[in-house]
Amino acid sequence: MLMKLDPDEWIEFFSEYVTDEDVANVITLASAQEDGDAGFSARRMMLQAKRLVEISKAQNDVTINNDALKLMFLLMLAENCAKFFYEFEGNGQSKAHVIKFFNDMATEEQRNFLNGSITVGITPQGIEFASKFLYLVRCDVAHEGLYYNFNFCEDIPLITSAGDLCCHITLKYQDLTNLVVNIVYNAIKSKLGI
Repeated sequence: MLMKLDPDEWIEFFSEYVTDEDVANVITLASAQEDGDAGFSARRMMLQAKRLVEISKAQNDVTINNDALKLMFLLMLAENCAKFFYEFEGNGQSKAHVIKFFNDMATEEQRNFLNGSITVGITPQGIEFASKFLYLVRCDVAHEGLYYNFNFCEDIPLITSAGDLCCHITLKYQDLTNLVVNIVYNAIKSKLGI
């Protein structure tokens, strides 16, 4: 039997990112899901969102030049959410699920935002390219320990690299966090049938 959750801390968390007036009801319903319920994956996504965003933010206390570390945890959330959403039970396919998260689970507006935030020169290359670029940053951190090569944009656009790609970045950390949490929230609603 699962531990009963007090949904208040998750309501507070999602309210920071989501403008939906029904957030308290959605999160309360997700919190009540138990293993075997049709909406149990909604609860799992809800839990992972708060945990991984908090770990991402905590990288400020770990080291300087931490943007790639922050990104890695946001992409872990994207991967986890896509795997829960599509009920994937195997191993691997991390990259495919990150791409599904941004390509299939995001709204057109969200895809356009991300696509316009990661470009070659000034030309967007498509949402799959943007997703793969972010995934390459994650791989640089996870497999090579290269957490200091990537930076989010602060005030002026940047040129940054990952793997063998070099891109123009206008993406801010807070904007990516908002984007990821909102995609997760919409996935939670979908799994709850809302």
